[in-house]
This record gives sequence, structure tokens and C-alpha cells, in this order.
Amino acid sequence: MAGVLDAARFETFIALEFGVLSADVKAMVLGSHGDLMVPLARYATVSSIPMTELLDVATIEDLVARTCNSSAEIVQLMHTGGAFFGPASATSLMVESIILNQSRLLPVAAY
Repeated sequence: MAGVLDAARFETFIALEFGVLSADVKAMVLGSHGDLMVPLARYATVSSIPMTELLDVATIEDLVARTCNSSAEIVQLMHTGGAFFGPASATSLMVESIILNQSRLLPVAAY
């Protein structure tokens, strides 16, 4: 679930940077949720244009860092000790994809 959740957060931060809908952004985050996650900035696109062609390195690094620290940011903003809406949404997306046989490519770690 971490890949789906963190990719959605990365897409959201990129969309906010450009002032576009997150539906216009595609991004991938690999690895476990937390310090070991790897947002793949060079594969992120905005309306099919690579993000690396649109932003400078410093801004991309800021977006990657914000993605890696997003859990702590959300917990701090919610004041409840946990971020549960994002994980629930990511899980729902994964279950929907399986049940409806959508043949989606989702970043997941599975045994």
C-alpha cells in the first residue's frame, strides 16, 4: 500500500507546484513507507511532459523531500497522532483495481 499512498502524495505535491489537477500528474514511488522510499522524479510527468524538463533541480529535490516527510507533516496537521485517510484511500484503490480487474499498474510490494 505504501507505493500507492506515497505516489499519490508525490503527485499531489507536483500538482500543487504547477497549479494543475493531480489527475494530470503521473508519478511513481518505490520502496517502503518512510526513510527508504524512493520518489522517481525522472519518471514523473505533468500532462505527459517529464517534470525534469519543467522544474529546476532544487525544486525537484524539495518535492522529493516533502514526499519523504509527508507522513510526519500530515500527522502534525491533523493533531490526532495518525494519518488514516490516505492509507484508507490507497487501500481502496488497490481493492477496487483487483475486484474490477482493471489491469492497472500500481507500485506495490507483494510476496
